Amino acid sequence: MVASASGPAPVVAPVVVPVTRGAEPNRPLSPIAEIDPTKVVWGEAVEHEHVFHVGTPGAGEMVVGVWSCSPCTERIDAQPCDEFCQILEGTLVLTADDGAVHEFGPGDGFLIPMGWAGTWHMPVPVRKTYVILDTDTDTDTDSETDTDTGGATDAA
Repeated sequence: MVASASGPAPVVAPVVVPVTRGAEPNRPLSPIAEIDPTKVVWGEAVEHEHVFHVGTPGAGEMVVGVWSCSPCTERIDAQPCDEFCQILEGTLVLTADDGAVHEFGPGDGFLIPMGWAGTWHMPVPVRKTYVILDTDTDTDTDSETDTDTGGATDAA
């Protein structure tokens, strides 16, 4: 605890941040542009996101959010981080460079490991929750986070 002229600094207790039950379904998402347009091989990537939590920077920080995208196909040369996803709406077809194909729909969860290469095909709009372990400690999030409110506030 750090003392100041007015007394000790308040202690902020960690809070649970709801991501899906009661928090996510009506969550307004902010426009973002994470997908490199030169990597889109079909369609147009129109993305939106809300970041619920960005962990403390260090050897790796955890980023938790919800993301949506219009129908498109993105080429991924090397997944930059480990990412766990759960599909809320839509269909996602992952095709690895070795030919392995995985199709995911609402309720399905999966992990894309760092270094994975292939295509991420969304034939219909997709909405997912995600957890990323980002080893790039310079994480840039354009969306507002809810870590201090337990998910009680909305993004602008």
